[in-house]
Amino acid sequence: MSDLNTCTFIGRCTRDAEMQVVGQKGTSLVKWAIANNTGFGQYEKTNFFNCQMWGKQGESVMQFLKKGKQIAVTGTLENQKWTSNDGASHDSWTLTVTSLTLLSDAKSIQNEIATAAGNAPEASPVF
Repeated sequence: MSDLNTCTFIGRCTRDAEMQVVGQKGTSLVKWAIANNTGFGQYEKTNFFNCQMWGKQGESVMQFLKKGKQIAVTGTLENQKWTSNDGASHDSWTLTVTSLTLLSDAKSIQNEIATAAGNAPEASPVF
């Protein structure tokens, strides 16, 4: 039996999502990063996480993952460690996302106002 590895973060995209095609089957892999703030006052800090989503699900969310967009993500977290040519140790955290929710922002609020006025807005989908 394996251990449980499920994490959920709310944060903002630090860059626009990018897609690459990997493997012999040509599976798509969408990558981006989020900044997650925690604590308050003098104890406030920001954590940065690389995110990735595989296949059609990743392709469908890529257009929404723009720098500054607030999202909620759930997935499995993995740590990568490496040593650079100058001998310095590095590590980073990557979340393989299984669930993503786009959260409200100023544009979403404008869409809600447009709905109230009778215009059709863009939906904030859950993937």
